[in-house]
Amino acid sequence: MRTLGRYGFILLGLPNIIGFAVATILGGMLVPVVPEGKRPTLLCVAEMLSGLVSFFATILIARLVRIEPSFWIFALPGVWFFVYFVSKNRVLEFFRSASGILCGWLLCRFVATGG
Repeated sequence: MRTLGRYGFILLGLPNIIGFAVATILGGMLVPVVPEGKRPTLLCVAEMLSGLVSFFATILIARLVRIEPSFWIFALPGVWFFVYFVSKNRVLEFFRSASGILCGWLLCRFVATGG
């Protein structure tokens, strides 16, 4: 039962891991290009991108296991970001990642309704 719980925990966190990986790769590619003074802005954009990619990874994984995403699908990566960032007392980073999730949800709704 404990092993099943661990696998479930990893599976539920998979979208956030994918979002973190994509944001880290793209942010790492931009670090040499961005001036030293603009790096905090790059970090903010990377955190928002992490939330955005996490949202779409959640939708992709849900469709792969034949679950139709609903309005509440954004709650899964949001709860993961909340647990991770707030437990480390990094509330601003949580808000940035949550804003990326919200942007993903708005973009998804915009595309689904035809603009």
